[in-house]
Amino acid sequence: NNALVSIASGITITNDTVVEPDETVELTLSAPSGASLGAQTTHIHTITNDDVAACTDQTVSTLAQLNSAIGIYNTTCVDGDAMTITLASDITLTAVPTSISNSTTATLVIDGDGHTVSGADTYRIFINLDGDVTLENITVIDGFSSTVGSIVNNDVMTVTNSTFSNNSVTNSGGAIYNNSAGILTISNSVFSGNTAANSGGAIYNPNTLNIDNSTFSGNSAPNGGGITNQGTTTVSNSTFSGNSATTGDGGGLWNYTGTATVSNSTFSGNSATSGDGGGLYNGFSATVTNSTFSGNSANQGGGL
Repeated sequence: NNALVSIASGITITNDTVVEPDETVELTLSAPSGASLGAQTTHIHTITNDDVAACTDQTVSTLAQLNSAIGIYNTTCVDGDAMTITLASDITLTAVPTSISNSTTATLVIDGDGHTVSGADTYRIFINLDGDVTLENITVIDGFSSTVGSIVNNDVMTVTNSTFSNNSVTNSGGAIYNNSAGILTISNSVFSGNTAANSGGAIYNPNTLNIDNSTFSGNSAPNGGGITNQGTTTVSNSTFSGNSATTGDGGGLWNYTGTATVSNSTFSGNSATSGDGGGLYNGFSATVTNSTFSGNSANQGGGL
């Protein structure tokens, strides 16, 4: 006589709290006693991961781990939480990382711990759509975007003790594009060799930008070799050297339609050979105090 044996597919897993991909269990029937097997002798059951990650600090070594960590911040951190992602090694991107997006007051620190994130001349590095984000102790190199910004900031971003080199875009903001809602604060950092095909070789700012004790060197764009400002920019205790506006104005800083306040800073060897304002070009409102301009060149206004 033939008999049908049914085995319930429900499998209970206990004491498993690790966030991980779905897993499978394969059940195989073989060598029956006093019976014979039908055509189907195996069954594969999927164990769906339903563990919820807590808003806890993460250490990452790969792009996949970085994406997972950003995802935890995006989905689990709530008002009052603070999370840190620490790099344990250099990471070379093979895709654009997960965008940062958390509408609560939770803060995120991405601590490079001396390591480098490379865009491999192909990928944008970070996008902060919505979040209070700090980048610290990190080197960002070889980022690329076919639009704006190797890094794009739409909310609040703080950069400290970091280096941005050889990033490029086909529009504006070679290293960072600080969007119209962005508040960007930079301290103790270096921007070198970044390029933009339109404006702002290192940074493009249409909103709020604060810079202290930082260096901009060898950056270039048609206008605003170092920085283009169309919002409010404050610069203190910083150095602009060897930046160039390749076809337009503002080798070091192009204050196009914004308000710029510069103090205790140095502009040297910047150029706008086809335009004006080798060191700083002011098209609207600028205040400069206790600062040095030397060796800058332009069609008009070599220094300012």
